Amino acid sequence: MVGRYEAAIIERDPAGSGLYRSRLYIMPPGEEPEHQWIRRDYLPLRQQVALVHEATGGLYIKSLGSKDAKWRKEPVSDKQLATLQRIHPRLARQALEAGWTKQMASEAITYYRLRQTLLHPPE
Repeated sequence: MVGRYEAAIIERDPAGSGLYRSRLYIMPPGEEPEHQWIRRDYLPLRQQVALVHEATGGLYIKSLGSKDAKWRKEPVSDKQLATLQRIHPRLARQALEAGWTKQMASEAITYYRLRQTLLHPPE
């Protein structure tokens, strides 16, 4: 995929306070992800979600990002299958056999690109 990925992640307080914090990940092609705190403080989930919406508002394109976007229901593309094949060959085979949609493939690709960061977030 050409271009950079951007993802917002909301994390729970590891101390178990019930509060959250959020960060924005920018992943330039071929480079390690960069992250920046949207707000470093731990806040209630509603406030963190509002901060994420505010920080990423300019990135959102309704015709592409809405839940009703037509591309989401289309069959997985050859380009997505090639990316899945590089990331996890068995997953590419599963996508073909199970008849995945573009949305399902997109979510799997994003997860595998962010997996290390999600499991071992930087401090």
